[in-house]
Amino acid sequence: MYYLVTLGYRLFKTYLLIYQWCRDEHRSDFIEMFLHHTMTLTLYSFSFMMGFVKIGSIIMYLHDLVEPLLNSSKIFAETKANKVVTMLSVVILWLVWGWSRIVVFPQIIYWGLYVEAPKQLYPNHNIESHIDQKKYD
Repeated sequence: MYYLVTLGYRLFKTYLLIYQWCRDEHRSDFIEMFLHHTMTLTLYSFSFMMGFVKIGSIIMYLHDLVEPLLNSSKIFAETKANKVVTMLSVVILWLVWGWSRIVVFPQIIYWGLYVEAPKQLYPNHNIESHIDQKKYD
């Protein structure tokens, strides 16, 4: 369910981006954001088609983990709040973002490629069943 809800959210954000561009209300980073949204939707689609919903959901959750911190930092910066509060929120954002992308994300990718994917691609494969023990004794 989480997978499909976040996919719908990303589709809406892409639609909103294109709508703002058509109305000439887009920001200067339109091309970067459009590329980001397009690649995100492509990754969602292919992971869903390949059956990697479990891994995809974990990766999506990891990416969504920093969203509240990012939005609060934007609010503090745009409203010209106390500089100490703004800087503290940005430092916390960068620490959580760095930890999630540099430490946790590679572990999830490793687990997905070397543990989960072989089980999913070859569900009946058992290396011990192919070894004739009498031949090697």
